[in-house]
Amino acid sequence: MHLKPASAKRLINWVAILVIVLFGLGLMTSSGSVIYMARLLAWGRTDTGDIDRFAGRSILNHAPVSEIKSSEINSLFKTISYTWQDQALSGDLDAVMEANDTTALIMTSYDEIRLERYYNGTSRSTLNTSFSVAKAFDSALIGIALEEGYIESIDDPIVEYLPELAGHDLDGVTIRHLLNMSTGIRYMDARAMAPFYWMSDDALTYYMPDLRELAFKVHPSLEQPGEKFHYNNYHPILEGMILERATGVSVSTYLQEKLWKPMGMQYPASWSLDSQVDRFEKMSSGLNARSIDFARFGLLMLNGGLWNGKQLIPRAWVEESTTPDPLDRRPWMDFTEFKDSGGYYKYHWWGRVRPDGHIEYFAYGTHGQYIFICPTNQIVIVRNGNSAGQVDDWLALFTELENKLLAGQD
Repeated sequence: MHLKPASAKRLINWVAILVIVLFGLGLMTSSGSVIYMARLLAWGRTDTGDIDRFAGRSILNHAPVSEIKSSEINSLFKTISYTWQDQALSGDLDAVMEANDTTALIMTSYDEIRLERYYNGTSRSTLNTSFSVAKAFDSALIGIALEEGYIESIDDPIVEYLPELAGHDLDGVTIRHLLNMSTGIRYMDARAMAPFYWMSDDALTYYMPDLRELAFKVHPSLEQPGEKFHYNNYHPILEGMILERATGVSVSTYLQEKLWKPMGMQYPASWSLDSQVDRFEKMSSGLNARSIDFARFGLLMLNGGLWNGKQLIPRAWVEESTTPDPLDRRPWMDFTEFKDSGGYYKYHWWGRVRPDGHIEYFAYGTHGQYIFICPTNQIVIVRNGNSAGQVDDWLALFTELENKLLAGQD
């Protein structure tokens, strides 16, 4: 039987509605699922306003504040070139940043601020949410816990820390697999589930009010551990559970005591929680801090984990987590264009090898959140924004800023 186009379209619409109703009824079997659906309906897709929608746990700072010397060279950064939809554009830096939803742009060179600007009604004291930049902090905390003996090895099977996962055919999955996005745990992202975003794992790992319970329901796919790179937001959730089990404190408290206070961060921070009841950190996305303190974290990484004479993150961990593995031959299931341009992924840091052989690495979060680090030129750039704006490639824009500084000319 051959359906006419109009009839086929109506049938597809009715099938979609039926799927939504059935899935919705299935979700309504628990209070957590009711909250999940309510959040989706009320809040929609992620945005920077989520910082005010989720409950949070405080991360305190401690005096004295560790000041960063400022020697801004504004004359070098009057204009900027960039592309949008492959069209070459240029303009006044401040006008371009303002028009493209930037809230903060900070650039440091050799531990000194060379550029610090705020836009769209923000200032140094404005709180910004990290989105997936949080994963770089997750990685640092794993490295510290390893050094302190709370975690014996990142090659430990995760079931040693989370025995609830025994029997899920995940016995071969290690902490290293989590850090490298290579567990083989089943994950359907929003693109794969379009137009049913609310059924995707992207949505579930972001909006569910009990992320621990959700993570204990994970199952393997046909991918074997270590076989492929497949970006997966269950991984940082499982890392957070391992951290709190191993250290005996919340992830926020561990961050506070191991980095935020010892670094003399200028402002307190917070970590968004899945709910007031479960009170588990949104490990994949929810660290909230000021841009200047994100810059301090970038400087800490740039300096091999050393801060004011104290080794806060093991130097070996910083080096291992940010440099490419020459033996990594995994095919990528997503982000293949980045990989093809010399990109790599290591312990929640994105990186790429420049044509001259030098590396640069960065933490990236949706809506254009970046901590960008170039060790060769001792540069850190932080960009926060309400969206990524109309800029094809923020990394190329950062490189232009870097080149302007190095050349000393506009």
